[in-house]
Amino acid sequence: MSGTVSFDTSERRPDVPSGLSADVTVDPGPDGVTPASLSRLQVAFPDGVVLGAHARSASGELSLCSPAAFAESSAQASGCSSATAVGQVHVTVPSAGGVLSGTVYAGAPASVGDLPALFVEAAAGGSTAPGAARVKLVASLVSGGDGRLNAVFDHLPGAPFSDLDLDLGEGGPLTLVETPPACGAYAGVATLTSAVTGNAFSSASTITINQDCSRPAFNASVGLAAATRAAGAVGATAVGVGREDRTPRMRSVLLSGPSGLLADIGGTPECPYSGDAAVSCGAETRIAGMTLTVGDGSAPHAVTANVYLTPRAPGAVAGGSAVFDLRIGDLDLGTLVVPIRFDLRPTDAGINVSFDLPASYHGMSLDVRNAALTFDRPGFTLNPSSCGPLGYSATVVSENGAVATPGGQATYDGCDTMPFAPTLSATLTGETQPLGHPNVSIALNARAGDSNLRGATVTLPRGIAVDLKNITNICPMDQFNAVICSAATRIGTATARVALTPDPIPGDVYLVRIPGQSLPGLGLSFTGRYSQRVLSVVQVVDNRIVVRFDSIPDLPLRRLDMDITGGSGGPIQVSPGTCPAAAVWDASFVAQGRQVSSHTIPSPCAPRDAKRSAITLSSQFGLTWRISDLGGRTLQAAKLTLPKGFEVVRARASRKQFQVLTVAGAKAKLSFSTQSVIVAASTPARQTLLVRLKAGSLKRTKPLRAGETAKRVTVKVRLGFSDGTVQNQSITVRAK
Repeated sequence: MSGTVSFDTSERRPDVPSGLSADVTVDPGPDGVTPASLSRLQVAFPDGVVLGAHARSASGELSLCSPAAFAESSAQASGCSSATAVGQVHVTVPSAGGVLSGTVYAGAPASVGDLPALFVEAAAGGSTAPGAARVKLVASLVSGGDGRLNAVFDHLPGAPFSDLDLDLGEGGPLTLVETPPACGAYAGVATLTSAVTGNAFSSASTITINQDCSRPAFNASVGLAAATRAAGAVGATAVGVGREDRTPRMRSVLLSGPSGLLADIGGTPECPYSGDAAVSCGAETRIAGMTLTVGDGSAPHAVTANVYLTPRAPGAVAGGSAVFDLRIGDLDLGTLVVPIRFDLRPTDAGINVSFDLPASYHGMSLDVRNAALTFDRPGFTLNPSSCGPLGYSATVVSENGAVATPGGQATYDGCDTMPFAPTLSATLTGETQPLGHPNVSIALNARAGDSNLRGATVTLPRGIAVDLKNITNICPMDQFNAVICSAATRIGTATARVALTPDPIPGDVYLVRIPGQSLPGLGLSFTGRYSQRVLSVVQVVDNRIVVRFDSIPDLPLRRLDMDITGGSGGPIQVSPGTCPAAAVWDASFVAQGRQVSSHTIPSPCAPRDAKRSAITLSSQFGLTWRISDLGGRTLQAAKLTLPKGFEVVRARASRKQFQVLTVAGAKAKLSFSTQSVIVAASTPARQTLLVRLKAGSLKRTKPLRAGETAKRVTVKVRLGFSDGTVQNQSITVRAK
């Protein structure tokens, strides 16, 4: 057996909705007169001709006729509504007297996810009258392994036909298919299978697309809309991208929101399912809606999805799944799941949203024109606390690799009227003595509802200096940005708490080389789920260390703790001398709305032990008791207890001319018992103590043995401080 096929389109332009005709002629069989009887006819449409998501029937949407209404096996006229019509048909059946005319209807497929069927009905003169010669054919539309669209007639009637001419639509929006994406020649094939021999014969035909061949270059646009523009407010936000008709399709999208536009990811329950299993996610995990506008031409379709918070990919801050119940009119293509990735930008805490757009689904070309996400979960989205203008952008990659980077700006209202009152506490601990390397602990607290922090300047107390020999290991800027600083450049830890997650966010503090600065800056590197990098400049101004953070991300920070490790390798050092009584920390803060708040924080010297007493003891020359450093605490009382064998000659020691008492920075007086010398301070003392009792103020009660000039004895010292602490010392001296 043999036959021919010819194809034609109503459009000669590429990438537009078009009518399509397929005319199959069956040559005569062995008798040379009657056309061969077919058991199967497969029409593979020209390569590049696809069923598009713009598809519509005569109703203006894609309406489907049910198999029951079509009644394939009945000789009576079908009950398909004219609203389901998608084309015309002409069938030449010699045994029925010639050409039968009729309608092609879009038919309901056998299963969800299948493409629509073609219900073909032709009668003599197009009659619907009972008893008229009639042919009913059913074709399945299927997408082959090569992506080519096929119409497969598997159950042909016994009466042979010599010609089958299908005309699907006349172009414009009410069509099923669209032309190939570029000009050129495209071949289609019809395969005819004999009902007698089972042999198959194929015939090819070519269409030519040759008009308006210069398609527009790839372009894309991006937009952002907020339900409220109030700075720091909670409310829905929508963001999306789009392309012009007939431009290359979008394949991947990266949306970069404005800095400070954030979401309560940590406070939202996460669905345990991902991928296709996300169809089982509960409503409590929904965070957004997603809309895709699909289809070429002037009347595309909109399909919608719920977006659920789902397990995140490695390195992402969160994951999402958009679950579409994909329907084009009456056609149910099933459930489409589009994975979404959320990333936190490491330098400005903005959120990037990325996803891929499918080219087709279950054989239907989707031709996505617009993709929009609306984050409408109550309490989920937080506006920036900066008024802006704040930039947002998209990076869109097309099917042919072209890249578009559209952008825009968003502004918000009332940022300068938001309250702003952060507080800071700071302490030095550990080696707080002169030339020591103390630990530095700083805690910043911010109130809910306040503007977020933009900048902070902290000035350390006078008398705290940079130890240059301990800051030789410095992380280069590029390594800090790549999060590969060596452990040798790490000098401490940081912990942040933000309103968008209940979990503390740990990080490390590094010395980082800042171009143009003589001293290294402090780099705060938070890694893991909430990765972030914040840099400061460190300078010495008026002999004080100044640490300045100029670009703090617009985050709802509630607390930041930063601890710089001291000890022998610590980066800062207490200057020679004692702890200054008037030392203070100075802090100033700038809000995202430019409000300013300043504080002066007292810096009391951290408690430490007094220096070991220096004592000389002699029955001939008296007593000298000296403490060169009281540890920066306030002395209240001091008591020296003599060893056995010595007593105070109270009548002599109590006389002013036989005693010297100096408690630097305080007033004090001496008192005595037989075995002790007591100092009582009547005003605060933080520096030194000197007690001297002159010759004759002490006596021996137990003489030295013969030949001895001195003997080792232990003197007990007890120091009491105004903070309630007590320090005991045991001093071994050579008593004469």
